[in-house]
Amino acid sequence: MAPIFARSTMTNYSRVPILLFMLNLLGSDPDKCLTRADLAVRVQYGGQKSQEENVESILQRDVYEQVISGNSSMDTVTIEFKLPDGTIVTQLTDFRMQSQLVRVFLLGEEDLGEPRSQAFCFVSAFTGDMIPPEAVMKLRQKNPWTIRVADEDRGQVDQESPLILDSSAIRQSAVSSHLPSFCKDAKSATFSSEQELFNILDSVNGPDFSSISKPAIEDHVSLSRCHVLPQTSKNPCLCNLKICFDWYPCTLKYCKNSEGEGEHRCGIRTCRKCTNFFFPVKSKNSCLWDPK
Repeated sequence: MAPIFARSTMTNYSRVPILLFMLNLLGSDPDKCLTRADLAVRVQYGGQKSQEENVESILQRDVYEQVISGNSSMDTVTIEFKLPDGTIVTQLTDFRMQSQLVRVFLLGEEDLGEPRSQAFCFVSAFTGDMIPPEAVMKLRQKNPWTIRVADEDRGQVDQESPLILDSSAIRQSAVSSHLPSFCKDAKSATFSSEQELFNILDSVNGPDFSSISKPAIEDHVSLSRCHVLPQTSKNPCLCNLKICFDWYPCTLKYCKNSEGEGEHRCGIRTCRKCTNFFFPVKSKNSCLWDPK
């Protein structure tokens, strides 16, 4: 897991955030090139700010540290952050297998009857809205204390994830070679859907989704949402976990060459996107946060 950087007490946010591509930083010799690079940024929780907002209004909002890592040898991009409530979210994008893994560590309140901690993993097909690892590795920032806000809000999508993946490392590797280790703390809580698995496996001519997954709970279609059940209910229910990535590099920017034809990379565009994961759990005790 990439390290979560400690929150700084510095409050100089007046400088304009600029992300630069440091091309050919280490020369052209591939043996001298780094295979991984991390970038730590400060992100505003909850999305974009308006142009009228001043520094003081921004400081009143939650800000968290986010680490984005590019690994050219593994062909992956990883984003990790820790929210103010202690939740740790990590997303791994596997460019080779065209899959995307989201791992969530949740801390519970034992006095409310919640488990001390829970781990969930969600598997999705990669939709292409992330710059490649080599580009991530070249990201630099002039002012690391600037609070980042996305250029574009891409809204939210719903992903029903009624299937649970087989705990076999060999079977999970058909989706991503990183999945067995990445989701080892959520062996019985790694969820996906027929559509997502089909899109991943079909892209690499892999096995049928039914050979690596099974319904987490039979007849999940008839399950009630967890929030409508009594507090003491032991019945299975449908849980909802909303995960937002408030800032990530979604596309590359290209500028026209000053001399002659053609274009060159000149920056990135950043996005914000949320996903509502719907998945079955064995009882409401595993989903006490479920919103209405």
